[in-house]
This record gives sequence, C-alpha cells and structure tokens, in this order.
Amino acid sequence: MALQGVLNSYKFDFYKDKFENYQEIGEREIGGVTFQGRTYKRIGYEWTEYIAQIEEGKAVSIGIVKADISEGTAGDRILNSIQFK
Repeated sequence: MALQGVLNSYKFDFYKDKFENYQEIGEREIGGVTFQGRTYKRIGYEWTEYIAQIEEGKAVSIGIVKADISEGTAGDRILNSIQFK
C-alpha cells in the first residue's frame, strides 16, 4: 500500500524528491493509531519516519534519527509510551 494512497500527506512529502534511499516499511501502532513507516537518508542522517492521519484533515509525523527502535530497546519503549488525547 503506497503512503500517498493512505494519506493526503503531501506536506510531509515536500522534500521527498531529495530523500536518498527512500523505502516504505511496515505499519506500526503508536498510541492506538496505525502509522505507515518509511526510511530515508536526509541532511546526512538515516531517518525512520511514521505518518498517520489522526482525524479528518489532520496528520502527524514522528521522525526518529540516531536511535535504535527495534523491539525491546529504549527507543521502542518511548514510541510505545506515546498517547494521543
């Protein structure tokens, strides 16, 4: 499923043509919301970014750089602790 098909996320994709090694990754639930993931290199860093539409016309992006977010790590616990109110 393409990210563009999931969200009207054109604002998050403003620099997408400048991303290196762009790759869509699987979905991840954060705070009860299903996010679509992607990885890329930008401004010298390897990024993991999760994007989701949280309500009509409103989307949120969570960007991670220089942190291990694999299962059981501190980064994973931080992502799992996020709540949306």
